[in-house]
Formats: sequence, structure tokens, C-alpha cells
Amino acid sequence: MTAWRSQLRIASLTVAFALAAGAIIHLAIQRYLLGEAEESVQNVLFTQRGLHRYIQEVMHPEYYRALGSGEVDPGYYAPQILSSSYMVRRAHALYNEERVRAGLPPIYYKLASNNPRNPLNLADARERELLRRFNEDRSLRALHEIVTVDGQEYLEYSIPFLETTPPCLRCHGRRQEAPAGLAALYPGGGGFGEQVGRIRAVETIRAPFEGARRLGWTVTGALSAGLLFFAGLVLFNGRLRRSVRERTRTLQAEVAERRRAEAEVGDLKDSLSAVVTAMPSMLVGLDKAGRVTLWNQQAERATGRSQAEAAGKELAEVLPGLAAPLLALRAGAEGPSSRERVDAEVDGRRRCFDLLHYPLTTHGVRGGVFRIDDVTERVRGEAHQAQSQKLEAIGTLAGGIAHDFNNVLSAITGYTQLALEQPLEPGLREDLQAVLEASHRATALTRQILTFSRQGPQEARPVQPAAVAREALKLLRASIPATVEIRAELGSEASVLADPTDLHRVLVNLCTNAAAAMRDGGLLEVGVSEVDLDAAFAASHGHCATGRHVRLTVRDSGVGMTPEVKARLFEPFFTTRSDQGGTGMGLAMVHGIVQRMGGTISVASAPGKGSTFDVYLPVRAPAEVVERGVEAEGQAGTERVLFLDDEEAVCRLAERTLGRLGYRVSAFTAPATALAAFEAAPQAFDVAVTDMTMPGLTGDEVARRLKAHRPDLPVVLCTGYSERLAAERGRPAGVDLLVTKPVVGAQLSGVIRAVLARA
Repeated sequence: MTAWRSQLRIASLTVAFALAAGAIIHLAIQRYLLGEAEESVQNVLFTQRGLHRYIQEVMHPEYYRALGSGEVDPGYYAPQILSSSYMVRRAHALYNEERVRAGLPPIYYKLASNNPRNPLNLADARERELLRRFNEDRSLRALHEIVTVDGQEYLEYSIPFLETTPPCLRCHGRRQEAPAGLAALYPGGGGFGEQVGRIRAVETIRAPFEGARRLGWTVTGALSAGLLFFAGLVLFNGRLRRSVRERTRTLQAEVAERRRAEAEVGDLKDSLSAVVTAMPSMLVGLDKAGRVTLWNQQAERATGRSQAEAAGKELAEVLPGLAAPLLALRAGAEGPSSRERVDAEVDGRRRCFDLLHYPLTTHGVRGGVFRIDDVTERVRGEAHQAQSQKLEAIGTLAGGIAHDFNNVLSAITGYTQLALEQPLEPGLREDLQAVLEASHRATALTRQILTFSRQGPQEARPVQPAAVAREALKLLRASIPATVEIRAELGSEASVLADPTDLHRVLVNLCTNAAAAMRDGGLLEVGVSEVDLDAAFAASHGHCATGRHVRLTVRDSGVGMTPEVKARLFEPFFTTRSDQGGTGMGLAMVHGIVQRMGGTISVASAPGKGSTFDVYLPVRAPAEVVERGVEAEGQAGTERVLFLDDEEAVCRLAERTLGRLGYRVSAFTAPATALAAFEAAPQAFDVAVTDMTMPGLTGDEVARRLKAHRPDLPVVLCTGYSERLAAERGRPAGVDLLVTKPVVGAQLSGVIRAVLARA
């Protein structure tokens, strides 16, 4: 009886111990399963995030590069290749299809926003709360918990998607500033109106967890039963051998499962190795001693060394130009990865590289992997874009200066003409005549500056290269060092079909390059002549046209060129003057312009013997003049003139010059005042003359308002420069005659007579 009670007591203690141990085991198993589930969900979510980053950091910059270089229409937009949320959502749908095909439940994923373009991304109440929490507490990196949806338990893991930065506003800012393709694709307001600094979306992964709980209970029950069984074996020694056999079978099954898992890991390693090998970036791995352990196909292509040749070598042996910056990057690494951009010489060429270092530790051995990207062309493209923007800004500045300068010239010319009409002493008359001639030269100089700075495509027309050369040399004389002598032999007045601005650019670039080749002084010769090109010459120069051509020659006595430099002369971005700020685009532009004109270029040069550039352009007959000029002689009249210019001196000059010829002039310096006077008495005026660029309203806007009250009123628009008119390439609506400033004195009366004759 006593033995039975003793065994019962032992059995009770054993059961109690088994139950307590089972509870502890259950908690441990649940914690382990939750941790595993969290890691799995994180892997899926961070895979999506990686895809987002690739689209935004690789595909988008490529798109904007293509957009900037004109390869893509500015209004083009397609979500299938430009919206990361669209592509990731589609990729996750395909991922779920594969899970279902494999017999696994789908995983819920959503990129939720309070202001989405796609209604599928509209945040529900829970997701709005998550967005609020992430925006209020920027230290939060993730939120996770077990949630119940439709009676099912899920592990939900959420992270903030993206903080709005200034570049994001191109597509998510004001709707009217977004690409036309994007605005047309989403006619609603969704996705626009975002603010910088706000987290605008949250990414959520929700995976089923109920099966994990069941598994936990199952495992706990099994382990608890095992403990009870073990206790029974302690109480009943006869069953111990059977328990050992059961345990042996379990261990064998575990060993088999482990081997299967190791085989799967091996397959995964092979797949990752294939991905690494095929990556478009150079991947170079080093061990702790700095010897190469990884060398992918791109590294082989870039260096010409195979993986077998590079393996085990020091970095300086296989990448001598990049070894120093790469090792310095690894030595200074403080975080999980480090990035640096460097210029280095590889394969005898100076290139620009982006270097990234990822420290790795394998089996306790510290090493690292470098990702090396050649970004030379991208950097050059960015520099060229910046240079283009600078030139555009210079052109705009020149236009603004020309407008103000034309107003000053109007006053100088007009008042000088008035003074010359008075009885004067001979010496004073000669002085005033010199002032008038100087103002005419200033007017011509202003037009030259505007011609040089003009941007955008222009219409080709018959033009004389000799005339363009004369004007270009006037400008160049001030910028070329006095140690360089300029000689011009302009022996032909033949015409070619060209845009005068393009021809001007060809001359300026060739002469500027020639002057740069003569730093210590020398002789610059510019010639224009006519030649007949035969079939042999045409065949040897890219099959250009035969027959009569104008030959434009620019010859210098400078340092000359080697055959290697001459062979790359017209390559974009190639320059031998990088230390002087050369961009390598001047001669490339010259080559493109000459080809567009149907001509060709011949270059002769040798080191120490100077260079000669011959530009051949087909001869064209001069065009007939179809526009009727305005007579320069003063013409009397009695009409009532509304005159508008923001310069007081120009207004007073118009009143005096036109008043002396019999016109009744009402002059105004403010558009609002002039319009108010006209609207009070529209029939009180016979003609209106207005400046183009004025504060408040432009001249073409004033013309439209005048015509709205009196469609029959003749309107003259005077302009020195207008970027908008150049873009419209024509006379604005409401304007009957468009004239170039300065228009003063007797010429102004001729303009009025001309527009009245057309009415």
C-alpha cells in the first residue's frame, strides 16, 4: 500500500512537472513561431521595398535622363514602367498566383494612402491610423501585431512607404505641373497635392497565423505527451527500450529533413550565384587579406581578365586604377554599406565610377563585396545639361538687356534727329551726326547679340556667309587676345541655304578654338571663297553633293593636332582643354550644323604647324525680298495716335516728332492708364502704337484688349526682344504690324502711314 502511494506521489509530481514544462515549452514555441513568421513577412515586404527602390533609384533617373536628352516625349507617362506602386502591386499579384499554384494561402499586401491615384490603394480605417502614427512619430520604423480579420488570425507587419521629397512633387505636386501623360491617365485629384516631409503611404503585409498557432499547440501537445511518456518510462522501466527506438526514428527523420533543407540551400546558392554573375555592375569580393574572392562577368568584360585570372590576386594587380579608392572606402566604412564617386583611369581611359562597399562576414572571416558602376556618360550628360541651361540663361539675360538698351537708343537717336533739324553750327552738326552714327552702330550690335543668343529652331533661308563672317569677326575681336592677329579674305558674296544663327555659331566656335590653340599669339585667317567639288572629292568626304560650293576657311598658326586627336575631333564630350573649362561639345555642334546644311568639313593639321578647317556649303540663289520695308522719310498726317511705352523719354520723343508732322498724339507710360483712356472714348483714336515688354501687361495683351473694343483699330507692336514671340514664330493676334525697335523720328511716321494704308 505504501509503495503504491509512493508511486502515485511520484506520478503526480511527474505529471505536474510535465504540465509546467509543457506550458513553458508552449510559450517558447509560440515565440519562436512568431519570430519566424515575422522574419518571413519582413522578407516579403523588404523584397517589395527593394523593387520600389530599384524603380525609383534606377529606372526613374534613366527616364529623366532620356527625358532631358529628348529621347522621350515630355508628356509621356505610362504606369506600367513609371509607377513603382503599380509595378509592385502587379508583381505581388503574380507572387500570390505562384503561392496558390503551390498549394499555399495568398499573402495580403497593400500600399495604402489617404490620397491615392488608384482606388485599390485607398487606406481603410486601420491603415489611416497607421499613417497617422508614422507621421506623428518619425522614430517608428515598423508596426506589427496579430489581428483578426473575418474570424481568421493574421500576422500584420507595416512600414512607412515613402517620405515626400521635392523631386516627388514632379508627379505628386500640383496637377498642372505634372507630365501631360500622367494628368491624362488620372483625371481625378488622386495622387496630387502632396506636401514635402509627409509620409504619404504605408506598406502592409498580412500573413495567416492561425496555422502557426495550431502548429504550436500540436508541437506543445506532442512534447508534453513525450514528457508524460518519459515519466511513464521512469515509472515503468519496461517501456524504456521502446521509447529509445521511437526517439531514434524521430532523430533519423530530423536528419533526413536537415539534409533536404541543406540541398535546398545549395540550390538557392547556385541561383544567387547566377544572378550575381549576370549583374550589369562589376562585383568584386575581397577577403580579409584583400585578395579577390568574387569576380563576375561584368568585371571580366570591363577589365579583360577572367575569373580564374583574378581569383586570389590582390586588388592592385587586377584593378590598379581603382585599388586605392576601393581599399580606402573599405577602411573608412562605418555602417552596413559605404558609397563614393571617384575619377580613375581604367584601360587607359579616364572614367567616372560609383563605388559601393558591403561588408560581409562568412564563417567568422571578415571580408566584403564592392559594386562598381561606370557612370561616365551619365555625369557628362548632366554636365552638358547644366551647360545648356547656362547658355539659355545667358540668352534670356541678353534679351532683357536688349529691351532696355533699345529704349535708351530710341531716345538718343530720336532727340539727336530732332536736334539735327535745327539751325546748327557746322562743328556741332558734325558732332551730332557722329552721335547718330554711333547709335546706329549700337542698334546693329544689339541685334548681333540677340542673334547670337537666340535659342530654338530657326528657319533656313538664303544667306551670305561673307556677311555673317563680317558680323561675327566684329564680336570676336573683343574676346580674342590682342596677341592674335585676325586677317579676313572674304572674296565671295555667294549665298547658301542656312539659318544665320547656326552659321554664326559655326564661325564663332571655329575661331574660338583657333584662338585657344595660339596661347602665345599668332595669326588667325578667315576666308570665304567659291569652289567646284568633283565626284572624287564628294566620295572622299562622306558622299557630299558635287558642284558649286562656298568654302568657309578658318586657319590658325597654333600648336596643331596629333593624328589621334584629329581622329576624335568631332566626338561629343571629347576635349583637350578640360583645364580651361572645355566641354567637348563645340566641334560636335559644328559638325551637326554643317551636316544639317548639306555640307561637309575638311580638317588639315599637324603638331606645331597649326590647323585649317574648311567648311563646304552648297551655293543657293539669293531669295527675293517679299516684305515691304518702311519708308525712312517723315510723312505728315492728321490722325489721332495712342502711343504706349514704359519709358517717359520715348513717349515725349514720340509726341514731339509726330506732333511736328501734324499728328495728334496721346502718350502713356502705363498700360492700365492707356486702356482706361481708350475705353472711355474708343472712337477718339485712329491708330495705336504700343511697346511689347512693359510692367503689368505686355504689348500683345494690350493689342487684344484694344481690338476687343474696336476690331477696326490699326495696332502697331514695337519689340526689341521677346522670347514668347520667338516661340510663336509669327505676329500675335490683334497686331496689324510688327516692327523692331528702335523706331524713332521720321521712321515712326512711316510705320503709321504703312499700317493705315493696310487698314
